[in-house]
Amino acid sequence: MSKHTPRPFNDVQVALTILGRRAHLDSLPASDRGNLDHHKIDLSGTNLRGADLTDAYLVRVDLSRSHLEGANLRRACLTAANLHEAHLTTATLDGADLRKARLTGTRLQGARLNGALLQQVDLHDRQLLGTRLNGAHLEGANLRGAWMGFAELRGAHLQGADLTAAGLSSADLRGADLTEAILTMASLNNCVLTAAKVKNADFTSAKLFYAELTELDMGQAELGGAQMIGAAFGGTQLVETKGLTWGQVMSIQGDGRTTLPSTLRGPNGELRPNHWPAEDHNRALSETQT
Repeated sequence: MSKHTPRPFNDVQVALTILGRRAHLDSLPASDRGNLDHHKIDLSGTNLRGADLTDAYLVRVDLSRSHLEGANLRRACLTAANLHEAHLTTATLDGADLRKARLTGTRLQGARLNGALLQQVDLHDRQLLGTRLNGAHLEGANLRGAWMGFAELRGAHLQGADLTAAGLSSADLRGADLTEAILTMASLNNCVLTAAKVKNADFTSAKLFYAELTELDMGQAELGGAQMIGAAFGGTQLVETKGLTWGQVMSIQGDGRTTLPSTLRGPNGELRPNHWPAEDHNRALSETQT
């Protein structure tokens, strides 16, 4: 949090603390929960820059168009909260629960969402430049067209997420789970996908210029039409990859542990590009036979 971020007056912070610590609806009798649900807290358009809402219980709270720049929302429960057009740039939401939250027009550039719960959320076309989402749960999330350049997504859970035409250039996706994710026409130039899980992921027509796709098992992943000039595939298994062409193989960098489909051949019947290290490959074959 920037030391220059203004903070709420003390009385406002006290009020926020009380609101954030109010009894969880789940712990109340059903009759009381129903009554409270008709009196949802409205904090729309409020100035809450730099507020401390750590562990706050803000289920269904209306925070639309509110200013929360630099606010501390670690582990806050924001389930079904209305964050339409809220300003959360540089806010800290590590471990926050944002399931079913309304995030249309929400500004999240530079925010911290490490380990946050964002399953099934709609973040299409959102600006997430430099956002930290390490270990975040984004299973089934709608990230179509999202701008996520330089975002941190190490170990993020993106199973089945829709990243169609998303901008992920220079993003860090090391160890991320992209199983069955849709990355059609996504821009992944210079991104790092080392040790990520990409089985059954769809990279159709994706841009992967100079990306790092090392130590991967790309079983059943779709690479039809993907542009991969200069991409590093050291130690990656491509045996069961779909849509892979010899032209694509010639444009990437492999090593002795990079495996290709047995049916893929060069124009002269070659099994591997000549510019890949032959010595390493021969050593790998020898070790396998042994």
